[in-house]
Amino acid sequence: MPAFTRRPAFGPKRFFFFNLFESDVTGAPLAVFGRSAGSVDAYAAAVGRWLVTRDGFDFLVHYLPDYDFASHAAGPGASEQALQRSDAAIWALVEAAGGPDEFLERYAVLLCADHGQTRIDRKVRLEERFLDAGVIVTASNRAGMVYRTGKTREDTRELAARLDAEAGVEAALFLEANEAIARRAGEELRFAPAASGWATSGDLTLLPQPDALERAWAALRNPNAGELIVSAAEGIEFADLAGRSHLGGGSHGALAAADSEVPLLTVGIDAAPRSITDLAPLALEHFGVEPPAYTRALAHAA
Repeated sequence: MPAFTRRPAFGPKRFFFFNLFESDVTGAPLAVFGRSAGSVDAYAAAVGRWLVTRDGFDFLVHYLPDYDFASHAAGPGASEQALQRSDAAIWALVEAAGGPDEFLERYAVLLCADHGQTRIDRKVRLEERFLDAGVIVTASNRAGMVYRTGKTREDTRELAARLDAEAGVEAALFLEANEAIARRAGEELRFAPAASGWATSGDLTLLPQPDALERAWAALRNPNAGELIVSAAEGIEFADLAGRSHLGGGSHGALAAADSEVPLLTVGIDAAPRSITDLAPLALEHFGVEPPAYTRALAHAA
């Protein structure tokens, strides 16, 4: 970026970020104006077309964010035009190779999203439940965390109980001994991994979604997570500290299946990944590269 700095950037051999960083001159249009009309995806399509016509990559990350932008603004049920533009951006690569057969002769494909989205009808200020608790609350989209501090007098169970009367909370999650606990309206579900799946006791209806136990357990075991994790109820978003939200649009981050489950398509790869955490090691294995230990651990945990 000559106008700003001459420091080296370490990364891919070729890298394109909006028009702010471009390793090659491709003639792609400006990406930063007209995003609501699909300018970023159009930029990605132009760069992708340029790369395919030159067979200019071994591995391409083709990121199309405009549908996410539109869905946040209008909701996932009102973003059909943005989805059509995303489809056109992918088809631009296929046409550049000469058609579907020619494209798939040259490249294997992993197609996926990074998350789902659900409609938001009401926002909740999560921090208002903890104004006198001496904790730090971080909330955004459909998830929140509560961190205990040296000023916190209540234990984590007591903090979770503060949310019993909050209808906007699907589940308050915390660890106790070697178990995870999901709490809602005073009812609790205890769960932990077991040799044959999950050992559970309590109200199983608190986390009825497929794989919700697995996602909740992974979140609670994250070393950066708060002592209390809060998952929003259907149609609810937790406003951020500035009070902003996607009210009237779409959002994600809760344990609901619609927030977390994504389409995932593989072509030319002999594998059936179950999670987006499988994709990095799968790509490395495709090129004969040994995945690092942490990706093998993730795949084993999933």
